[in-house]
Formats: sequence, C-alpha cells, structure tokens
Amino acid sequence: MVENRFQRWAGEVIFPLMGLLFWDWTFAFVAWFYFGDRFFQWGFNFFKKENPRFWKAQSLITLELLLILLLILQTHSPITTSLYSFLSYRDMGIPQGYFLVPLLLIGEVLKFSMEQRLKVFFLENRVVTLIKIGLLGICLSLFWIGVTNTQQIIAFIGALALTNLWIDLKKVPVSYK
Repeated sequence: MVENRFQRWAGEVIFPLMGLLFWDWTFAFVAWFYFGDRFFQWGFNFFKKENPRFWKAQSLITLELLLILLLILQTHSPITTSLYSFLSYRDMGIPQGYFLVPLLLIGEVLKFSMEQRLKVFFLENRVVTLIKIGLLGICLSLFWIGVTNTQQIIAFIGALALTNLWIDLKKVPVSYK
C-alpha cells in the first residue's frame, strides 16, 4: 500500500491551520477548501470504476460532501455568495481561487498518476470516511449551540487532525486496492 500521509496532513490540517493563523480564513473558506479536496478525489475516483468497492466509496464521499455543504450553509445562507467569496478572496493582491483550486487539482493528478504507474488504484477506507462523516456531524451540531467562527474552525481542523492522528497511530490503512 502506498502511504499518502503528508498529502493527508497537508490538505486536511496544515493548510487550513495556516489559513486560520496567517490569512484570516473564515470557517466557510476552510470548509470550501476541504470540500474542493474531497470533490476532486470524488471526481478522480470515477477512473477507478473497476474496483469492487467503488460505489460504496463514492456514496460515502458524496454524503461527506453534502455534510460539508450543510456546514457551509450554516455560516453563509446563499451558497453561491460563499463560493464566490472563496474563489475571489484576495491575499497579497492575488485571488486565492487561482492558487488553491489548481493546488488541490494537482494533488489529485499526482496521486492518480502514481497509481497509474504502479498499476494499482486505491479507494479510501470506509471506516476512515465514516469517522470523518461522524465528526462533520458533530461540527454541524456545534452551530446550533452558537460557537464563534474561530471555535468552529478549530473544532473542524481538530476533528480532522484527530482522525489523521488515529490513522497514523493505529496504522489504519487509509485506502484499499
């Protein structure tokens, strides 16, 4: 099995944490970043249709994407305004959408090309996805008790960090052939 530990930690924990600390990312911005990461993974999974676990993996990722959209809707009522804010957010004069979306896409392209070279296609472990879905549900419930934007981001990133820490400590296979 191929380890993608750095890609997981960078995409799910390090980049969003840096965005919170250095670039004043809002919760909706962090959620859109995570949504983009999972959306590109969902899209590239269609190249792996011959895998017997394909439809189960896709349905779980679809549920995760819907939960992320619900989280975004809790912070910004019109979802199109929130998406536009994500894509046009400017830092140092450059809209971040021009930087972050290609970065997410390149990550999936590199992962897919590595799988092509190895002649093995991996799909994410169902247990890992179910844990992430459960943690997203907990984050969704935090909105109803009225936590602040920063607390929401910390809870969201913390939940993803705990999931990745559990994966690494227990040596849980993140993906299967």
